[in-house]
Amino acid sequence: MTKSVLVIDDVPDILELLDVLLRREGIQVHKAESASVAMDILKREAPHGVVLDIMLPNSDGMKILENIRASSEHAELPVVCMSAVNLSGEARAYIQRSSLGLLDKSSFPDIVARIKKALDTP
Repeated sequence: MTKSVLVIDDVPDILELLDVLLRREGIQVHKAESASVAMDILKREAPHGVVLDIMLPNSDGMKILENIRASSEHAELPVVCMSAVNLSGEARAYIQRSSLGLLDKSSFPDIVARIKKALDTP
């Protein structure tokens, strides 16, 4: 069975790059540039994992993560968070508890490796 991932980021170039890198690993990719599109894809497509940019315009990646964890359908979904900025200790701690970790947004090989490992884990 082909695994799928939802990538949520407001930068089209990053969406495309992660799309290419994940597809090379045999992972189907759904892309969202906003929270509303992301939540629609989560309901419609039921991906096996999420790569989430924490800093989104007109939305808060933390809120998306909270919504995923609060959903009975997606509470256990593997989520890899990424950010280009330093976050407060409280935000960082929440992300560490609620996801597979927070990675620097530019460390694409690490992001791909982390989500691939999560998808390969039974």
